[in-house]
Amino acid sequence: MFFKKKEPEPKALLLYTNIQDVIYSHSVLLKEGLGVSLVPPPAGIAAGCDLAVQFNPAEAETAKSLMHSGHILPGQLHYVACSIDPVENVAMIIEIEPGYLMAKCNNIKVTIDQANGEIVNISGGGCPDIPYVAQTVTGKTLWDCPEPVEIGSTLCTYMVQLAIDTLRQEVGRCWL
Repeated sequence: MFFKKKEPEPKALLLYTNIQDVIYSHSVLLKEGLGVSLVPPPAGIAAGCDLAVQFNPAEAETAKSLMHSGHILPGQLHYVACSIDPVENVAMIIEIEPGYLMAKCNNIKVTIDQANGEIVNISGGGCPDIPYVAQTVTGKTLWDCPEPVEIGSTLCTYMVQLAIDTLRQEVGRCWL
């Protein structure tokens, strides 16, 4: 029996110079029903931000019309030969000692007390806004802390958001 090798799926990428524009465009395209994901852009075409919006090339005209109408910010539109793994797939949960869970997203780590969902530590990153984000959310619960992407503006902050969202899902399952 012969198996036909699956051909790589080409994708379209919207590139921006800062994370706020990427996240805003991603949310608008998602609300408009496009199948979008956040991915690291290939090194040769990065526009200054370590994140890009990926979608099906068949939806490029819709994305372009949203850019022209002002619903999303104009970005650099590029086409790539195959899909890139979304950054949403990078979070992992680790029990670091009895009673504490840590979510690790790339080089960011967020640790909580399992008993009450309180954020006890944020470490890693190296972006300039992480100390402020960590100070603002540490000591609050997963449900009472401000959303990191609303108070920070870097890829590291986005990774903190992914870690917190992952912990919310994990702890929510345990408490149901």
